[in-house]
Amino acid sequence: MRLGRRGRPVGSRKWSPLDLQLLSRGHRMTDDEYSLRQRQSYYFALKLGLCVAPVMALFFAIGRADLARPACIAIVAAAVAVRQKWEYHHQQWFWVVVAAVALMHLPILIFFVFSNRWIPALLLMPFALADYVIMIVAIRFAAKRFEPQEADE
Repeated sequence: MRLGRRGRPVGSRKWSPLDLQLLSRGHRMTDDEYSLRQRQSYYFALKLGLCVAPVMALFFAIGRADLARPACIAIVAAAVAVRQKWEYHHQQWFWVVVAAVALMHLPILIFFVFSNRWIPALLLMPFALADYVIMIVAIRFAAKRFEPQEADE
């Protein structure tokens, strides 16, 4: 098994004391732990917004505003799935799977016609959820294939 920069096996999850404490039964987050997690979530949302804005601007600039919303939904769903499975980010297969699932979106965006009308978020949520689940399942399948001892969490 290949060793990473910190001397532990690449792809292995090293739980911090904070994570272990949060996973233990009966633990309530302190205000400091809560504010740290809250700040991390806000920063992630800010980074996501900064990644999605240029994509929307690009589609509006090339005159394909109908593709902006589906592309942004796919980007957000993929980013959330990647963030959830971030412990595998040192593995080459992880990025190959993410790229393969992302590339599968291109034919959908190119060949399907999307409405430019307003659609309630409640109707868009199943598509985002399906996109997220596809990414998570693909990553878990690859993890079981390439790292059988670690995927059985």
